[in-house]
Amino acid sequence: MKGPDVHVRTAAVFRAPRVVALTELSFPPLADDEVLIDMEACALCTMEKQIYTGELPFYPVVPGHEVCGTVVDAGSTAGAHLVGSRVAADLLTRCGRCRSCRAGMSCVCSAPQGNEFDGNVKGMGAGLSHALVCKVSGCYVAPPDAPAELVALAEPLACVLHAVRRSGFRPGERCAVIGAGFMGRLHQLVLQRLCASAVDCVEPDQARAAAFLEVGGAHLDGQGALDQAARGTYERVFVTYLGEGALESALELSADGGTVVLFGGVEGMSPTTMDPYILHRRAISLVGAYSQEPRDWFAAMGLLANVEARQRLRLLVTHEFGLADIDDALTAALDRSSLRVVVRP
Repeated sequence: MKGPDVHVRTAAVFRAPRVVALTELSFPPLADDEVLIDMEACALCTMEKQIYTGELPFYPVVPGHEVCGTVVDAGSTAGAHLVGSRVAADLLTRCGRCRSCRAGMSCVCSAPQGNEFDGNVKGMGAGLSHALVCKVSGCYVAPPDAPAELVALAEPLACVLHAVRRSGFRPGERCAVIGAGFMGRLHQLVLQRLCASAVDCVEPDQARAAAFLEVGGAHLDGQGALDQAARGTYERVFVTYLGEGALESALELSADGGTVVLFGGVEGMSPTTMDPYILHRRAISLVGAYSQEPRDWFAAMGLLANVEARQRLRLLVTHEFGLADIDDALTAALDRSSLRVVVRP
């Protein structure tokens, strides 16, 4: 089932800080292991915001990696069964050959990420467009009744499931989450669905903390300092925002023999100092969690099939815009009161 020789899409090309232009881009015929997806929704993550503001000066580029769309063409019979299906798309490069991929850690594949279009435009996900190309192996069929704006959240949901899996979490354990923004709320949802006995938060923003508490949990720094009774009582602590003092708070909250997971962070942050003797003496494990693996995508699609989980996810989508209003969408995403902003073509 060969597609047309050349596909043309309208995409949001980030050309400089706060300069985004809708541009027609062409790309070559589909390879045998590729499908063409008509975009339905793309959620804005930290990467898109940082490219827009200039914190991540990588231009010209089409970002967007939290995506949902319908498969409309396949490069060969290998993807023909997907045509007509609504899918979430894994847009990471997973070469399958490097040391990381062979070790089952394709989330840190050493192959270059992204692709290139005409005009020297790079694609980093490239979901902020009318259509995109994805590997057949990266397509995950969505539950039939799941709306597109929630299916687009399968990627960050898979990232959280990956972090929880790496933490060694077991049902019934007490968990703390540092940061009650979008990712903190996703951790709360996942951990509650997996039967944590408590999911509490550290969050200086009172409005964000209040929203977290509406669906369960305690605010551990509501008075501006950590609750003394909470110190040393959490088997798993997830740092979704690595701000000043976050790691120190996580170590204070961790039970002896517990695990602290570093989930959040951006390149170029100020170094954090800590006393390594704490890890040694209290047998605390410090674990990094980045991106996701295929098994986490399957778990994410399972959660999206659950009506209650979808109701919770819907609370996290605070704005929706059309692609033509991409500047307004990015401005809304930069507002701390927003959680996830979704862009539709």
